[in-house]
Amino acid sequence: MDTNKGETLNELFNELKKSLNESKLSAVEAELADKAFVQIEKGNFDEADELLKQALSINPKYSIAYWGRFMVEHNARSINDFMEPEDIFKTSVNYQRILQNPNQSLIKLIKNIKYERKRLKNLYTQFKDKLEKAENLDETISLSKTFEEIMNYKNSEYLLKNKQYLICENKLRSASTIDEIKSIVEYFKTVINDYL
Repeated sequence: MDTNKGETLNELFNELKKSLNESKLSAVEAELADKAFVQIEKGNFDEADELLKQALSINPKYSIAYWGRFMVEHNARSINDFMEPEDIFKTSVNYQRILQNPNQSLIKLIKNIKYERKRLKNLYTQFKDKLEKAENLDETISLSKTFEEIMNYKNSEYLLKNKQYLICENKLRSASTIDEIKSIVEYFKTVINDYL
């Protein structure tokens, strides 16, 4: 990651929330933003947005409130929810306002989110390429372990299961006896159970 301490995105996000209390804001602004982030984590986006609008009515240059509104805009309960959507930064008015009124913790967080998004996208591309070339179930299981961190990214898990199904289907079609079919089915069950 692009940080010198190897901080995770969640650590950076917590650092940002901590800076709410240490900033030179009025107690009201900080309290409103803090309450808004609690509501965001709970998925109460309308409540959070109202609290953030109140904070911005007090201080229209409050970049952390714009970050909260950016999270609300994308129904993001945590920063991990920013890993998939494409081009979320380019089109957001709230993101543009953050850039106009930068907060160092926030800029650091955004840089790292962008880095992580790019890294996951590259891993996903590698995964798809290798999965396409996989010829048996053992190879697909190995890929799922190698690329475990992206199994919830985009449609990775679907692609994996679909490839496993196609491999099994092809083996069944080429089977010439009942015993071969039974053997393939048993093998498939074993592999899938081990995988689950």
